[in-house]
Amino acid sequence: MPHNKERALEPIEFIQMLKAVDDFYGQPFILLDWQYDILWDVYGTVKDNGYRQYRYSYLEVPKKNGKTSLIAGIALYHLICDGAGGQIYACAADRQQAELVYRAACGMIEQDPELESILKVLDSKKEIINKETGTTMKVLSAEAYTKHGINPTVVIFDKSLSPMLEIA
Repeated sequence: MPHNKERALEPIEFIQMLKAVDDFYGQPFILLDWQYDILWDVYGTVKDNGYRQYRYSYLEVPKKNGKTSLIAGIALYHLICDGAGGQIYACAADRQQAELVYRAACGMIEQDPELESILKVLDSKKEIINKETGTTMKVLSAEAYTKHGINPTVVIFDKSLSPMLEIA
């Protein structure tokens, strides 16, 4: 499969402009080698027609290795860089688990005045809205994902140990 360097570097560079959360709060988000490789392959590997080869990514990494921060960065990338009207969902078996990605994204937003000016955080709804494009990020429990009326462009499903990313 061909590789598109520009497509791979866009999310990589975006995420590395963010600030880290949790134990490294306030420090630059420097991707670990495995994080860089995941983004490089998922976003840069393209088919002959130029579309991304991969729509699904399954990630299994032990705790405390930066999964949640990476996934939050990916969610923010799509929230900012995708077209108008996108729907990004952070899902898990229960709502508390799903909120981990949301809280990490909020921590990244609060450290960046430019993101704060573009994004509106509705904490009571566990939702983030891009004020310019109408793209939203919402927290859902696993059973809510089966409900009617959603048209996701990105789904992050945390199965406790193994987050899965689906990009439409």
